[in-house]
Amino acid sequence: MTDIVDNEPKMNKEENPEKKPRLFHRGEDNKKLKEELAEAQNGWLRARADYANLQKEVAENQGRWRQQIEERILTDFTPVYDNLKKAFLSQPEANGDNWVGWAKGMECIKKQFGDVLASYGVKEQETVGQIFSPAQHEAVGEEESEAEEGTILQEIDPGYQRAGQVIKPARVIVAKKKSDNLNPSSTSNGGEEVE
Repeated sequence: MTDIVDNEPKMNKEENPEKKPRLFHRGEDNKKLKEELAEAQNGWLRARADYANLQKEVAENQGRWRQQIEERILTDFTPVYDNLKKAFLSQPEANGDNWVGWAKGMECIKKQFGDVLASYGVKEQETVGQIFSPAQHEAVGEEESEAEEGTILQEIDPGYQRAGQVIKPARVIVAKKKSDNLNPSSTSNGGEEVE
């Protein structure tokens, strides 16, 4: 007789082939999952509230910083303004003896303004003789010149920079190439002389 070989794996009595992992837990497991979910939701809500509070705090700080900066600027400029007012109150007659002293006082006030601007890192641009740059200058006119085209010939209003950034562009007059003035009576048809 032929022996029948059983190739099926043998099962222990403890193994249950129909036992599948449970997707839903009952009782204590379910309660534990609900607690973890509630804890995660509460953590998310706390984080969201913390972020909203942080945004509010940053906005308040920015407002305070802006106010402190403005107060500092005003504190630095008000004495200069006071000196300017005093100078105009004591303005002498046009040809009076005190005119030279008054002019020296005005020069001191101008220096005081320059010192306050310098304390904020503001520098006046050097323009005359420089090549025009639309990022730094505003051309208000052109003038024929022997200078290289685009060279700044005259400064109308100064420009200022701070930390490499233009605060106020300088208003300037720029050189343009001299045009060849041909006498229209001596030329015609493409610039050839007529006899």
